[in-house]
Amino acid sequence: MFWPTQAFNVYGHDPIGVGIRGLPVGFSILAGCCIVLWLLSTFRGHNRELLIVSSVLMTAGCGALSIGRIDNLYQLWGLLVVAGVGIGGIVVPASIISTSLADHTHWFLADPSSHHHLPRRPDRHHRRPNPRHPRHRRLDRLLRLLQRLRQQVRLPSLLTSHHLRIQC
Repeated sequence: MFWPTQAFNVYGHDPIGVGIRGLPVGFSILAGCCIVLWLLSTFRGHNRELLIVSSVLMTAGCGALSIGRIDNLYQLWGLLVVAGVGIGGIVVPASIISTSLADHTHWFLADPSSHHHLPRRPDRHHRRPNPRHPRHRRLDRLLRLLQRLRQQVRLPSLLTSHHLRIQC
């Protein structure tokens, strides 16, 4: 993360040189993101281990950049790649993991009317299930069938549509 400042102050103020010295960091961060996201989908349930390995790579690479002097720029390229892969393996995958966890724990509530303090997601209907999902179609058919059955058999008023509502 400190490489652009170090490259600018130690190795010269030439804008093209600073840009070229920043390319390995940018591409290795991108590579780290792609590699760890692919590994997250390959090794499901091993999120912690992948983030620990990325943290170790980032810490080792960034710490090893302290050997940088004016005359040893050639030694820093590999360390920059290691640090960039570690940084990329933490930033994007951690945000995706936290987004997927927050999505399942906060937005799909059994009774949304009792949780007024939680904000509503603007991209989803608050109480309406997604009609394209096959499970929701099956549940809607089951609800209609139970309502017709209640009308035909004249069940007690305890089984109203409010009690038969199934939240997904």
